[in-house]
Amino acid sequence: MPSSRPRCQPSLRAATWKRVEGRAYLAAQAQSKRVWVDTKVDNIPNRYPHVDGIFDEASDFQRHVHDIYVELIHGRRRDIFQIFFKRHVRLQPNGHVEDLAGDIIVMRISARDEKAVVNARRGDKVIMDYILECVADRLKRFQGPQRTRLPAMLTLERDRAFRRR
Repeated sequence: MPSSRPRCQPSLRAATWKRVEGRAYLAAQAQSKRVWVDTKVDNIPNRYPHVDGIFDEASDFQRHVHDIYVELIHGRRRDIFQIFFKRHVRLQPNGHVEDLAGDIIVMRISARDEKAVVNARRGDKVIMDYILECVADRLKRFQGPQRTRLPAMLTLERDRAFRRR
């Protein structure tokens, strides 16, 4: 699966960057945490996050980072998230998601433009945990020796909506 990530590097030249909130499931930490990801916003309407700086090895572009869009339909609501993860043989096991390796970052996608990330909302932690639990098997097969392909967008359905706290 070729990644849909553009190769944009943070630079000081005429680029406008904004910090957007996401959630990181880092292999080196016991709990997931809120992270602020530098996002290039000068090419509106597309806002694309520079997640490479969050992953532990380096802050430059990493070729083993992949992404997938996950659409969650719960009740009458529809939310889209983007999951960033690594695919490499030398990754530490991720303690948050069983049988996955490496760091995982989840970000919310805008309802208006499905290619732009926005800040996570209140209550998104529960939804992001649920999404990772549901797609973990697919991601494991993609990372593992089977190397199965992932679709561009996965769709999950749930009977009832999540309660916002």
